[in-house]
Amino acid sequence: MNTESNFPVYPGWETVRLIGHGSFGAVYEIQRTLFGKVEKAALKQISIPQDQGDVEELYSTGYDDASITAHYESYLADIVREYQLMAEMKGHTNVVNCARRTPASAGTSTSRWSC
Repeated sequence: MNTESNFPVYPGWETVRLIGHGSFGAVYEIQRTLFGKVEKAALKQISIPQDQGDVEELYSTGYDDASITAHYESYLADIVREYQLMAEMKGHTNVVNCARRTPASAGTSTSRWSC
């Protein structure tokens, strides 16, 4: 098990390694053992904004609190639409199956998706 403190924890799974990261967050390899067989999956952790620097950058370009909130709510709406489309296309051989989405607690900006 990887004990790196910044790796996400997903119940029943072990976080193996960081696969990569992009504009919305990071993707981790996760695994679990069931009946002696190792199952692998990917965990996409979405963080909006990525960090306080993202917010500061928007302030520096003239955004106020309301426009920053609207900006990130727009990102969130895009992510939700993507999830809904993936759910509608579940079972298609060329589409990643998103098994579960675990939203963060109210007042935080991260959501965990297990796909």
